Amino acid sequence: MISLITMQQRVILDSTLQIPLESDVLRDSDVLIVTTTRASKEKLEQLMQKGITVISLPKEKIIILDLLEELRKRQIISVFVEGGAEVLGSFVDARMVDRFYVFFAPLFIGGRDAVSAVRGEGVATVAEALRGKDISYKKFDDTLMLSGRV
Repeated sequence: MISLITMQQRVILDSTLQIPLESDVLRDSDVLIVTTTRASKEKLEQLMQKGITVISLPKEKIIILDLLEELRKRQIISVFVEGGAEVLGSFVDARMVDRFYVFFAPLFIGGRDAVSAVRGEGVATVAEALRGKDISYKKFDDTLMLSGRV
C-alpha cells in the first residue's frame, strides 16, 4: 500500500508586513510569510510570537527566483500563485509560469487608471511574450475559465 501525503501551505508575499495580525489567513500556523528588509521588526516579532514562519529576504523587493529558491529549500516544489497584478507580473517577468487559469466574468470596470490584470516589466515585442498552448475552456454560470500550459 502506498500513502501519499499532500501538504498545502499558504505562502504570503508581503514586502513590508502590512498583513493585519487578526487576518483570517493567519488562523493557524500553516502559513509562510515572505518579506524583505523593508519589513517592520516589531511586526516580524509579533508574527513569530503567533507561531507564523517568516522568511525575510535580504533585499528591498521580493525577487521571484530568490523566493522560489527559499521554497525549494523547504521542499516546496509546486506553487499555485493567486495574486494581484504585481505578483502575477513578477512571475511572468521571471518566466516562472508553466500553467495558467484565467477567469472572465461579465463585469466591465475600466477607467483610465484601471490596473491591468498582469503588471510587471512586460516584454518589448510580441515575439517575447509567453504563449499559451493546450488551451481548454470551462463555463461556471456566467463566468468562463481559460486554462492551459505555457
